[in-house]
Amino acid sequence: MASSSAADPLVHVAFNSKGTHFVAATSTGIRVFSCSPLKHMFSKNGFDSPDGGFGSPGEVVSADMALSGPVVAVVFRESGAADSSGQGGHKIRYWSELYCQMMPNMSPSCRGAVRAVRHVGDHVLVAGEDRVALHEASRRAVRRTGEFDTGPNPLGVCALAQTGGGRAFVLACPRPARGEVQVRHGGRGRRVVDVHAHSSSLACVALSRDGRLLATASSKGTVLRVFGTTDGKKLQEAVVVAGGDMRQEKASTCTVVSRVAGSKRPGSGPAFAVRRWKPGFINYHWRYADWQTEVDAAGAEVRAVHVHGDKTVLVLDGRVEVYGPEEGGGVLHRVETGGGCNPLGVCAVSQCVDDDAPLAFACPGAEVGEVRVERWAGEFTPVSFPAHSSRLACLAMSCDGRLVATASVKGTIVRVFLATGGALLREFRRGKDRADIHCMAFSPDSMWLAVSSDKATVHVFKINVDLASLAPEDDDGLQATSPAQSAATSDNKGSYLSYLTGLVPGIPGYLKPSKAECSLAKFHLRQGVKYSVAFSHEPYTVLIVGMDGSFYRCQFDPVKAGEMKQLEYRDFMSIK
Repeated sequence: MASSSAADPLVHVAFNSKGTHFVAATSTGIRVFSCSPLKHMFSKNGFDSPDGGFGSPGEVVSADMALSGPVVAVVFRESGAADSSGQGGHKIRYWSELYCQMMPNMSPSCRGAVRAVRHVGDHVLVAGEDRVALHEASRRAVRRTGEFDTGPNPLGVCALAQTGGGRAFVLACPRPARGEVQVRHGGRGRRVVDVHAHSSSLACVALSRDGRLLATASSKGTVLRVFGTTDGKKLQEAVVVAGGDMRQEKASTCTVVSRVAGSKRPGSGPAFAVRRWKPGFINYHWRYADWQTEVDAAGAEVRAVHVHGDKTVLVLDGRVEVYGPEEGGGVLHRVETGGGCNPLGVCAVSQCVDDDAPLAFACPGAEVGEVRVERWAGEFTPVSFPAHSSRLACLAMSCDGRLVATASVKGTIVRVFLATGGALLREFRRGKDRADIHCMAFSPDSMWLAVSSDKATVHVFKINVDLASLAPEDDDGLQATSPAQSAATSDNKGSYLSYLTGLVPGIPGYLKPSKAECSLAKFHLRQGVKYSVAFSHEPYTVLIVGMDGSFYRCQFDPVKAGEMKQLEYRDFMSIK
């Protein structure tokens, strides 16, 4: 099959349940293929031909295939035949390689537009805008056997499976209540099982071939869940977040957070299992987990997890929790963040460069734009300071925990503070337009800062603070190079006036430097991809990993401003 032209694009593609065939529907017809080997089976194009078309002018909306063999149910909209909602009337017709048209047009009983059709055995499930209709179909007749309210269902979310042959089946579709699924068992043991799957609206449901398992996904697209269809019990979910220190191959520690069925207190919301592996196990396996605990999130979601030595830092919607090495629990410290709201999981943790390295972490404070820094020295000592006038979007902490980089939801200004006292050291201008900051990272020597955003550009800024001349305990006496001195001594000529100067009420005077410096180096990437950044152990080298599976190794000139040089590119997901 040639690729669809711009004038006749694909509107729907569907496999049959066994994966032996698939149908590709355009607005003017269908094409059916076998999969092993890939072979074109038959096509139907046009609507008004007396012997092979669809019988009346119209437009294909959706299509689905029977369990086995190339039998296709096609939904099309008849031109000029308006239904009660004022939209074109929808019809369903069956086709096969052997019989061509198998039955007369079937008018679905759903009001409004037909959003999807599912065909298994003798059963056809039609999803409309606010209900689904179940039909029994044969070559001679179509009989409606049930109709069920779903509430608004613009995506046509539904699934159908045959259980044991004959008239036994399982169907799944939304309930009118948001995020809930109704599972209906047909045949001798008719029953309905209601499943509370998500807190947001449903985006997709699927049934296993035997109808015993139900998979769901919400409109957020972050969590997949699997339930048993007989009792609606949650069986399995995808991993929520993962993190690790990755100190070296034989000493790294990884932590994974996944959901578990139920929680410690009925009605208290989701529960999560947190597992840590023994240091050095790169090929992690569940049997090597040497620490695990269950966390009752009290209705919150887990947004991120960090590892520092024998401690685990868990970031939830409205709080940060630090767990010790004890099996099954051991909460050492808990901090409320941002008035109970931290949907981005904003938190930065110092690196554990050796076994004696102290833990420090930064998270949103109690006020909007405020940063709270916690340093562990036998007990936690907090420091809070204002960083931005709007909500924080990203934080980074230097390897030794002495510097904190901040960015707000505006994404135009990046600031670097002293972690011990909150003194402003540097202010950088990422750009003039608003942006979502995805990641920030300090170089191992704390002399450089890399920033990635949704503008598909990675920036590298020169921090220009002499940390090497001071011992850690002398941080309170650290003097930052002034913006004027920076302009005189740096080769970065792109500095310009900060928009914050004298314009933002309530910001302390030390947050109003006269200039915000631009980046020394940049690297442009593909649009529409979220990228994470880090510095390599190699001098002036930045590592970039994209959510599309891309890996870049780039090098910048520490003196001359300009575009970074690409040293390597690979699709890491294709590496075996």
